[in-house]
Amino acid sequence: MKGRIRKLIKYFCIAIAASLMYYAFYSATAIGLKCPLHVLTGFLCPCCGMTRMLASLLRLDFRSALYYNGALFVLLPVLLTCLGASLYGYVKTGNGKMKKWQRLLLCFCATVLLIFGVMRNIFPLGLEPTGNILDFLLDNI
Repeated sequence: MKGRIRKLIKYFCIAIAASLMYYAFYSATAIGLKCPLHVLTGFLCPCCGMTRMLASLLRLDFRSALYYNGALFVLLPVLLTCLGASLYGYVKTGNGKMKKWQRLLLCFCATVLLIFGVMRNIFPLGLEPTGNILDFLLDNI
């Protein structure tokens, strides 16, 4: 069990370091990864805006995060819960296989993202990406 925890911590640290380097590069240059679907067709895929959404979350700018990718913003706690449950199972038993409830939740998330991907190309969705968390709270109290 301790070996699995060390292995997860090692991979987690690598992922965090890579993410922070990418965030620093993105913050300094505003150059992010390009979506191949958007480049080829001009349509927004369900994940378009994810980098900007995550960067907004790091700044606690929830309004912008919701604007850049509302579906992923709302589904993020669900996805993190599924990931956490799998990692917990891996640490406890050595088997990170997803349980039925996790697979159902992921299917639900995939369905929501597909619907969002279609709808965001038909209708403009989201809040304007202005303001910060204080503005968002003041506007909604």
